[in-house]
Amino acid sequence: EPVDMVALLNRKLVSQPVERRAMPRVEIRCDVFVKFAENLSSAALRNISAGGLQLEGDELPPVGTYISVFVEGLNIPPGEVIWRRGNLAGIEVFEELSWTSIIPWIRTAIRKDVPMTGPPSGRG
Repeated sequence: EPVDMVALLNRKLVSQPVERRAMPRVEIRCDVFVKFAENLSSAALRNISAGGLQLEGDELPPVGTYISVFVEGLNIPPGEVIWRRGNLAGIEVFEELSWTSIIPWIRTAIRKDVPMTGPPSGRG
């Protein structure tokens, strides 16, 4: 079923407090790979915005760690873990993601609804 991404983003913007509306977040669940230092582990992406993302996983690094996140079909700039709560972490990316890259990726991810099955190749 088609998803109207503009309407979805507008609803998200309106429902958030004023101070958070500059960076709307889109809730999405998909598998990602997280690389920090010499570690490569799997995690779940919970939401994404132009400025960062929220991850869920058992092997996430502590606050202050520089991190790379790999997901099929979207180039996510490196970032830093800025908060941790249990198995959740907030990642602020060093370079903003553009909505012109996020929106098509979300459309594809919703259509596919298939988790990534192996680590990224040729990246790192």
